[in-house]
Formats: sequence, C-alpha cells, structure tokens
Amino acid sequence: MANYILICTDWASEDGVVKAAIEVANARLAATRWPLYRNTRNRLSMETGDRVVIYAGGVRPGKKLFHATANVLGKVQASRSGRQELSALEGNEPAIEWLSLTEANRLTPSVPIANLLDSLSFIPVNRSRWGVAMMGGVRRISDADWNVIVKSKDLN
Repeated sequence: MANYILICTDWASEDGVVKAAIEVANARLAATRWPLYRNTRNRLSMETGDRVVIYAGGVRPGKKLFHATANVLGKVQASRSGRQELSALEGNEPAIEWLSLTEANRLTPSVPIANLLDSLSFIPVNRSRWGVAMMGGVRRISDADWNVIVKSKDLN
C-alpha cells in the first residue's frame, strides 16, 4: 500500500466558466473517480488499496487545503468517441484512465498546507518554493507525511 496526494486546480470551460479547485475536487469525490492523464506523475504505480489525500490548489476560495482522504478501488480506461467537450470532472485535457475511489472521508476542518510546510518531508528546504512540490497531478508521500496531514486536522 502506498500513499499519494491527488492535486486539483481551478478549471475553466471553453466558454470561460471557472470553477474553484475545491468544487472540482468535490465533484470528483461525489462521482468516486479521479482523472489521470498521459503525463500524470505516478500514474503507472498507483494500485488498488493505495490511500489518497485530496489537495485543492488554485487561486479561488478553498485553495491550498487538504480536503479529504479516500482509497483506490482500481483504474478504469477512459473511453472517448468523437469530439466531446471536457467537463470539470475531467479537467483541461482528456483523461486516459480514471481512478475509482472508495471510502472518501472529509477532513473536517480542511488542513491548510501552509501550517504543515515545516513538517512535510517533500517540501523543499527553501520554503518559499513549496509550490513546486505540488506539481504533476499526483505526488507519492511517505506514511509519516500521510500521518502529518491526516492527523493535523485534529489540531486546527
């Protein structure tokens, strides 16, 4: 079993409608699936039984927070026929496969990453550059980092 952060950003439709990352994340959790793209980091290593924590980035309200945890139930190949408009659920490019999620639990309250920067091993030494650690769509994390994130909700 491995631990990952699923990273979500704000989404804009082709006609300019913008949804905050937290709205996109909540829609994906409600659908119990998360898109994976051709270049998503760690896409090939994710397996059934892995644990994920959902992080909403972006610039809109609800940003820079860990919001929920879930378990990976499996992966499903994406099917696409013809030209279809991308939805907020899918993101800004066509998914090539979907993670099926189960046992989603909200972190109440959500956990600001800013409160954890000094405690997470994957954050660069230069804390002002912490955002680079949240690029790539999916980040693998240690059990210790998982515990820092999930248990810190009780400290907020």
